Amino acid sequence: MKLIKFFMVLITITGLSIMVSAEAPAATGADIVYQETNTEGGGWWEYDFTFSNTSTNSESLYNIFLDFNEPVTVTGSSLGDGWIGIVWWGTNERTYMDTMSQSSSGYIDAGNSLGVFSFTADQQIGDIGWYAEFRDTSGGLSNLTGTATNTPPVVPEPVSTILFITGGAVMAARKRFGRKREIA
Repeated sequence: MKLIKFFMVLITITGLSIMVSAEAPAATGADIVYQETNTEGGGWWEYDFTFSNTSTNSESLYNIFLDFNEPVTVTGSSLGDGWIGIVWWGTNERTYMDTMSQSSSGYIDAGNSLGVFSFTADQQIGDIGWYAEFRDTSGGLSNLTGTATNTPPVVPEPVSTILFITGGAVMAARKRFGRKREIA
């Protein structure tokens, strides 16, 4: 009996600690992922990028450089409204590609994504480094670097944790109330 109460209290405390966690300090963040597709015939590879602003403050993502390990012949596709990139036009042999928003209306605000960045390359590129620039509401600038890969990041699912805790509580309650019925 004491063991069941102990486990019920433990499950409740665990659930509450997960739900009422301390708020993390504001931080600049970006998530740059791509889909890599081998195009039919000719050995060209298509790269479709999504730029996500994961900042926890009010910074906006406005400029991204993609760095390749070696020179690659690339042909850029058209960019989204308000975005430009000199290297994105025509076919060029480059070690990098860059794109930026022409005005604040095209910036990628915190918590948002934009997926209109595509190009083809004459070879499979592999890991692609990136450099991103951010602007805050007062005009301050910050930057961040990372590596984009063909595998999207794994995002933990808080719903699973809540379901696990709820399931444990239901099982404990059923066991407790089940015993009372047998005695009566």
